[in-house]
Amino acid sequence: RRFSASKWQSYWQFGHLACFSSQSHTQRKKENSRIFLATFSSSSSSSFFVSRLTERAMSQRDHQVEEAKKLVAQLEQIEVESKALKETVQAMEAEQKDLMAKAAPTQARIAAINGEVATKTAELRKIKTAMMTKENEYMAFLEAQPALVHVMRK
Repeated sequence: RRFSASKWQSYWQFGHLACFSSQSHTQRKKENSRIFLATFSSSSSSSFFVSRLTERAMSQRDHQVEEAKKLVAQLEQIEVESKALKETVQAMEAEQKDLMAKAAPTQARIAAINGEVATKTAELRKIKTAMMTKENEYMAFLEAQPALVHVMRK
C-alpha cells in the first residue's frame, strides 16, 4: 500500500518532534527506527523498501570493508617500503663509518704533509731573502771596483 504525502509529513513531524523530547539521541533514533519499520512492515511494497534499505546498507558496508582492506594493504606496502629504506640507510651509515675509519690515517698523513709544506715554504722564503741579499752585496762590490765592470756587462 502506498503512503500519501500527508502521512510522510506526519512521520517526519513525529521524528522532528521527537528531537525536542527528553529522550537521548540514541533512544530517539531507536524509537524512530522502530516506528518506521513497524509502519512499513505491514505492506508488501514496504518490505521491498526495507529490503532495499538493507541492501543499500549492506552495499555501503561492503564498500567500506573494501576501502578498509585497500587502506590496510597500502599501510602494509608503506611499512615494507619503510623497512627497506631503514635497512638501506643503516647499510649506508655502516659503509660511511668504514670509509671514515679508512680515511682517518690518510687525513693524518695529509695534515703532516701540509705541516711540512708550510715549513719548507718558510725555509724557501729565507733562502730567497738571503740570496737577494747576497746578490745585492755582490753587485755593490762589482760597482765599487771599476776594473770588474766588464764582468757585469757579460
